Formats: sequence, structure tokens, C-alpha cells
Amino acid sequence: MTVTLLSRPIRPSLAAPRTLRLRLGVFDLSLQSALDSALVDLSHLYRDRMAEALDRDRLIEVRAVRQPRRWPSAVRYTILADGEELFTDRRECELLPYMEWAVNWRIIAAHHRCLQFHAATLERNGRGLVLVGPSGAGKSTLAAALLARGWRYYCDEFALIDTNTLTLQPFPKAPCIKQGSFEVIESLGLKLHRPRLYVKAFKGPVAYLSPADFDRDITAEPCPVHTVCLVKYQEGQPPALEPLSGAEAVIELSRQSFNRGQFGQRGFEIVSRIVRNARCYRLHAGEISRTCRALEEVM
Repeated sequence: MTVTLLSRPIRPSLAAPRTLRLRLGVFDLSLQSALDSALVDLSHLYRDRMAEALDRDRLIEVRAVRQPRRWPSAVRYTILADGEELFTDRRECELLPYMEWAVNWRIIAAHHRCLQFHAATLERNGRGLVLVGPSGAGKSTLAAALLARGWRYYCDEFALIDTNTLTLQPFPKAPCIKQGSFEVIESLGLKLHRPRLYVKAFKGPVAYLSPADFDRDITAEPCPVHTVCLVKYQEGQPPALEPLSGAEAVIELSRQSFNRGQFGQRGFEIVSRIVRNARCYRLHAGEISRTCRALEEVM
């Protein structure tokens, strides 16, 4: 993916739209914004994912749409993806999170060959781990802890599984961390990127991890799904892994899929094939280092 940057520092200000081009795993993105600060922050997060030219890309745009008369500095913004308006009336502190959200929705809409689950995904020794669960289950924090132990990062938001090969596709977007996990993440020795306040909908204040800080090899290849865990965080409790039956795993995975319905009956067949080829567990995640060790033993 290609990103075009200016050689001089850019102050947060309105300007003619500039473009940042990125290659994230198997996906290409162009991001365009009239607000310099949004691209400055993205260029820092993805400083090793920038590209000069793209073969096929998706365009995310930020446009200034109004400037309240009483508060001239309080500009509001609209975020578009491939010309489709996704989010309106966003403040500057919301731009990075909502641009990230727009990227997520564009990936969901554009990549029909992949079965998509709400999950964090990582790889170790050529084996893929899928941490499935709803928002608030602790997936991103657990994924960050595994990254600090040398696991390879694929995504903190999606499991993207090729429906023909059943391989896990890398999409290494910057992990988004909620304020309640800042202390835990920093205790792991990971650097949070938060040069300014970012706010994301119901999550509140958020910060990001740059893939450049923990993933030195940016040429990640698809890998087979080895282990699937349905994650639920239990504060202060010891971790536990409970094997799931095939039927339970198919039902739970189907519930967490963004697009299984578009495949019809074949969607259930694909999920069943994933389950047959993988080890499936219900993971009660507790103390972070013990939870990581339990997963490493399984893998």
C-alpha cells in the first residue's frame, strides 16, 4: 500500500486534501483528508506500511462540512468510503477512530471471498489463533499481551478466512485500546500512541499501538486456523480453557460472523470445515500472563 507524506512537520490545520496510501497485509487503502493532523497520526502509526502506488485500493475521505457560527474553531467533518457517506458531524478528536471504523466497514463490504468474524487474530509457528467474542470481551488486550511475547499480529478486529483455502488472511491495522486497558498495555512494555485525545463512540477515550513497534516483518502470509477460542474476560480469576464440541463451536462462530448469511447454506458448511480442522475452546481469560501461557501450551 502506498502512502504519500510531506517531508516537513504538519500542524493540525485545514488544508487542501492530502493522500496517504497504505498496504495492510493483503489489502490496499488510500486515505484522504483536509485535516493534516489525521494523516500525520496515521502516517506515524503505519510508518512501515506506506507505499508509492497501489494496484487496487479503497478510498477513505475526510471532508470538513460545517463550522458553527458561535464556535469558529469547532469544525465538523464527514467521513466517506469510496464516495459513500458513512459518518457525519464528527469532531476532530473522533476522526482517527472513525476513519479506522470506516476502513473496517469497507473491508466488510468489499471482500466477499472471506468469511468474516468479530475476532482478534494472531500467528505462532505457522499456526493461526482466532480469539472470537463481542466488544468488551478482552480480545484486543489479550492480543496485545501475546504480541509482547513475540506472537505475530494479523488483526485486532477481524478474522478474515478465505472460503476456499480456509486460511487466515493478515490485515494488520493498528490495534485500538480502550482507556481501561492503558495501564495493562504499558505494563507489558508496549508503547501507546496518543499524542492527542481520541474518542470512539461507546468505548470513550482510546489509544493505538503501531504495528511498526512489534511486527518487524511486514510480509505476513495467510496461515491455517489452528485454534479458535471464544473469549470472556473474568477479572481476578485464573484462566481456564474448556473444549467446545463441534456443534457448539459452529453455533458460536456463526453468531460472531459479520457475513455468514451471504453464503447461505454454504456458510454453515464453511464454518463446519473450519471447526473440524481446528481446536476449539471456551476461554475464560483472567490474569494476563497466565492466560498467555495457557494459550501457548495449547498452540
